[in-house]
Amino acid sequence: FPSHEALVLAKAEIMQVAIETTKQAIFIEREACAEVVRALADEEDEGEVCTALKNAAEAVLNRIPAQRR
Repeated sequence: FPSHEALVLAKAEIMQVAIETTKQAIFIEREACAEVVRALADEEDEGEVCTALKNAAEAVLNRIPAQRR
């Protein structure tokens, strides 16, 4: 049987992978949401609504700047 220390280390490694995977999934979803908003902006005539939608999409992507690729 693995030692207690080995099990603790394995659990920590699994948790780290799970956390990073979750962060990536959230960012992918944020990118998809921003794309939906950009598509709505493209349907609008240039103007305040279009600009507001484009700004909203950018704000969604910049919510956590360190995650931007």
